[in-house]
Amino acid sequence: MVDIEEQRRNLKQIRTLQGWKEAYQVAGLPDDGASANTKSKRLSRLINRRTGGYKPLNDNQATRVSNTIQDEMYLDGLAELRAERAIKKVNRIKAQGRRESREAFGSGGSMPSTRQLKLNLDKNKPLSNQQKTRIRSAFNEAQETGESAKIRSAYASLLNDVDLDMLDEDARTDFSRKQDKANRAVERDN
Repeated sequence: MVDIEEQRRNLKQIRTLQGWKEAYQVAGLPDDGASANTKSKRLSRLINRRTGGYKPLNDNQATRVSNTIQDEMYLDGLAELRAERAIKKVNRIKAQGRRESREAFGSGGSMPSTRQLKLNLDKNKPLSNQQKTRIRSAFNEAQETGESAKIRSAYASLLNDVDLDMLDEDARTDFSRKQDKANRAVERDN
């Protein structure tokens, strides 16, 4: 028997990583020519328990999701998508730090300083190919072995490399919360 709650989480993960159209198809919802908005709402009713009209997955839908998730080629694709998402998240924060540095220390900034600008741009340069390869291999290895400790360790080290000095207060608070969560996860693994 398939665990309905686990398959709901898997369906949510498919929607997050591959989009609602793929999740709609995996859930086996009807393709009756309805608008995209209607289809999106149907899917949302299966995934979000707090939404109006929540409907748990039936046995057939849960089995379809389970079979899709267990397909090895599909799993490899999900691992790659997760790795790319983690890389984009870190690069987005670093780009924000570079933008803030240019606004503060660049020409026409509030405190122009080429030395400080160069230091901050170096601290917030995009992830190198070596770092990207490391995170991808951690995700792929975790997919193969079922152990996610290497993912958490690699992700935490990438987050800790980000310089938070130039981020605005809200972004700094949000990102430092992510860093704390990642570091606590690594501590639990050890």
